[in-house]
Amino acid sequence: MPSGLLDTVFVSALAGLSLLCVFAGVRSLGGELRLLRRLDEIHAATSARRALIRLLNEAGKLLIGGEKDRQEIEQNLRIAGYYGHSAPLVFGWARLGCTLGAWLAAAAAVSLLHKWSGPGQWAPWAAAGVTYLGSKRMLRWRAGRRRRKVEAELPFVLDVLCMMLESGVSLDQSLRTIAQTDGRAAPLVKDALTALAADIERGMPYETALDRWAERLGVGGARELASLFKRNLAHGAELSGGLKAFAREFTDKRVNGAREAVGRKSAQMAVVMMIFFMPALFIVLAGPAFVTLMNALKGVGG
Repeated sequence: MPSGLLDTVFVSALAGLSLLCVFAGVRSLGGELRLLRRLDEIHAATSARRALIRLLNEAGKLLIGGEKDRQEIEQNLRIAGYYGHSAPLVFGWARLGCTLGAWLAAAAAVSLLHKWSGPGQWAPWAAAGVTYLGSKRMLRWRAGRRRRKVEAELPFVLDVLCMMLESGVSLDQSLRTIAQTDGRAAPLVKDALTALAADIERGMPYETALDRWAERLGVGGARELASLFKRNLAHGAELSGGLKAFAREFTDKRVNGAREAVGRKSAQMAVVMMIFFMPALFIVLAGPAFVTLMNALKGVGG
């Protein structure tokens, strides 16, 4: 092959290879530019979302109230079973929405009845105030209701746990076994134990997992019970006596609560009888005498 033709072929091959390299570089640069634009869009969206979340958080704190009210609401939310960090903010916004809804409903009712003049104009504000204050009262009632249920379930769970420990099963295996049951006898405690087992499976230390378990229960004595479990896991402390004592304590607390409820019901029934029964009784007993007295007075007057 002549040297000139060979040089031409070599130069053409180099030129083609250069064009391929340039095409690959342009394509790679285009991909990098698209990636950078996408990252900028994600960063802008994330920044806007964070700013919106921060604004909602600050507004939610104002809706909840002062520091004392915020702590009380957070505690009642945990006892009621709402453990998320955003639960107080959700409660604050839901409280505002319910208040506005009550105001609008009352305003619509007053408008339909044409009662805006006079005392009727204050009905929407009264409904909004009752809803705003009643939401906190409802949260407290729900938290107390769940606390009583957990306190009623704990003696049974502790008795079962004590029997398993006395039969030679370890504490960790006993907790996992109870968490794997159907939980119809103690659903709330079973859910808390299931969450405890999930935390341990994810690699969380036993101390932290047990603290979270006590927080999920939300009853008095749960932290002391978790401390008893931690001492057993760390030092092999004896559990049967402590579990029996806790079971008796929760049982006594339930019995005392039942006695208090009976006492409150008796007082409420007495008030109801005084309001509804006593007037009717007075009418029945004093009616004939009153009629006789009126007839006598009419006779004397005639």
